[in-house]
Amino acid sequence: IIIIFFYHLIEAFLLVLFTCVLKKGYLKILPIVISIAVQIICAKMNILVIKESWNLIYTLFIYEIFIVAYILIEKYTLKPESCKLRK
Repeated sequence: IIIIFFYHLIEAFLLVLFTCVLKKGYLKILPIVISIAVQIICAKMNILVIKESWNLIYTLFIYEIFIVAYILIEKYTLKPESCKLRK
């Protein structure tokens, strides 16, 4: 539980950093690459336990869908500059 807590904390920090703070298009792919690499490493070290009827690919697919959804929500939501009243 402690390992996964710190993993998610660091991953959320990197996702916000690369998506919201740095705002470079090519940096938005890094959270996806990092999460795939870390989950594969955790699966090989038996930290991430996959049951018999489930596959690591399913986990990666669902995980990356949520990361892409976060990136799209951040990209297409209202920005404070666009909310100003025009004179």
